[in-house]
Amino acid sequence: MSSYCTECGTLLVEKELEGEGLVPYCEKCGQYRFPLYNVAVSMIVIDESTGKILLIQQYGRPVYILVAGYVNRGEKLEDAAVREIAFHCVHHDVRAAAGSLIIRQSHRKFRVHDCKARAAKIA
Repeated sequence: MSSYCTECGTLLVEKELEGEGLVPYCEKCGQYRFPLYNVAVSMIVIDESTGKILLIQQYGRPVYILVAGYVNRGEKLEDAAVREIAFHCVHHDVRAAAGSLIIRQSHRKFRVHDCKARAAKIA
């Protein structure tokens, strides 16, 4: 972990971030500073009944993005995707949190995860 903010040079502190654990935080900038070497996942969440895509706002930023998040050390990519989707389904009142999630990967068979337990744990 870099101990100083890459934007302003202030010493970082560890601060709890819901759904992420302890994350380096710059008190001057008021921003979480994720380590630059981390692996992240990004996914397209589609409501099959309407064809709409779920877009989110992260960390109070004014732009909308696809659902995404960092992969914790030792965490499987699929588990990170489920965690991020469940977190945003709960916080954005998306009904998909109570349903099933199908992860489609071009080089693997389909996998199905149940989001219900994850969403309940986060809520």
